[in-house]
Amino acid sequence: MYECREAIKDYERSQEANILESQNISEFYRFVNRRLHNSRPAPVLINGDGLPVHTDLDKAELFNSYFNSLNVNDNGILPDFPMRVKSVMKLDDSFMQ
Repeated sequence: MYECREAIKDYERSQEANILESQNISEFYRFVNRRLHNSRPAPVLINGDGLPVHTDLDKAELFNSYFNSLNVNDNGILPDFPMRVKSVMKLDDSFMQ
């Protein structure tokens, strides 16, 4: 299984390299657009009640609910990190302009 995945990745890398080396802008944009657009929709999901979720909106809400449950509330306390450099660098006004 690992060898198959590696072979696929190698093939995709060689295809990308060929497109870049050809310097064909239309082929490049065609490649990028194919990579950006997912032709397959998300499969039917099962919610917390065991019911299937079919619509994109319901799937998005289900994912949102799940990922929000993984978040940690910020307590406002920053951890203490030791200094990793010997001196403090200050930016002067001329650099900021």
